[in-house]
Amino acid sequence: MRGKLVVAGLCGCLAAGPAVALAAVPAATQPDPGGTLTAAPALADAATLATPAQDAEGRLRAEAAQRLRAAVTSARHKQLAARSQAASAQNVAVPAVLQSIAQCESSGNPSARSGPYGGLFQFDQQTWESVGGSGDPAAASPAEQMQRAAMLYAQRGTQAWPVCGAGK
Repeated sequence: MRGKLVVAGLCGCLAAGPAVALAAVPAATQPDPGGTLTAAPALADAATLATPAQDAEGRLRAEAAQRLRAAVTSARHKQLAARSQAASAQNVAVPAVLQSIAQCESSGNPSARSGPYGGLFQFDQQTWESVGGSGDPAAASPAEQMQRAAMLYAQRGTQAWPVCGAGK
């Protein structure tokens, strides 16, 4: 049985496992007058018997586990931040006039496109970025589009939507 160590337990059971687990290390033993051993063999842990290859493998596994834990922690933090941002965006009071404008501009479709304009409120890229948006307005969540429209409405009123905001 190459690479395995057979160990007799205290119960008399035999167990086979990787040789690196535990191994008997001879201890200083002196026979007593009756011919029996006075000291039992000492046990060494896997670290003292591991080969250099096993040491390197162990280090690599530990480093990989540490990187995985760091990545999971980072992902959790990002997820919590996104949830927090989404919750704050959902808490924005949307004036009825904005709901009316969204219906007029895009028929309520958050991914609507018309030339360089996109989203519920048909933002152009420059206007979208002026209220803190990034990326494609039509790809943003409806909650973010509402939040950005509320910001724009607070700055300019209905002037930002010359057709659908007229007379409102």
